[in-house]
Amino acid sequence: MRLIRLAALTSCLIASALGAQSITPEQLVGTWQGGFADIASGLGDIYRLSPDGGFTFAFSEMDCAKREVSFSGRWSVEDGVLVLRLTERRALVGGRLEPATGSCSSATELVGARARVRALDPPEVLRMDLGILEAVRTDLRGAVTTDGPLVDRVSIGGREYWRLSRNPDATSRDPD
Repeated sequence: MRLIRLAALTSCLIASALGAQSITPEQLVGTWQGGFADIASGLGDIYRLSPDGGFTFAFSEMDCAKREVSFSGRWSVEDGVLVLRLTERRALVGGRLEPATGSCSSATELVGARARVRALDPPEVLRMDLGILEAVRTDLRGAVTTDGPLVDRVSIGGREYWRLSRNPDATSRDPD
């Protein structure tokens, strides 16, 4: 019986400690890139979270063969979960795949496709678990170092995202 009480008390203390680390929406506002903290020849997967609750998620510019380009809508944080209410999806239709040129990371690229925006009514809801938001020193390629710039990092849906800017409209990384 004591063991059960101890286990219950421990789980309450852990839940209380985790609650103290909850991420607020204000802390997430900005431009977040998946995988690495710098911009190569194009942006990786990007969340743009606005203070008014609007968001856009854009898939990596480096995958030139992809058809789905982005989705957007409204965002909130509920009990440590990023809740996305998708109201639009943007995709490329038609066109053809050809050998990639330029700075594509994919072997092929889509040529001659047209953009199509599809409204979602009712909105599609995605729930992404949030990890701990922390400032870490990095080499900007995702490796933690002791002497690199200090950059915010958070796990969204089990993947690391690095803050490029506190401005959700930024197209480059904020200076250190």
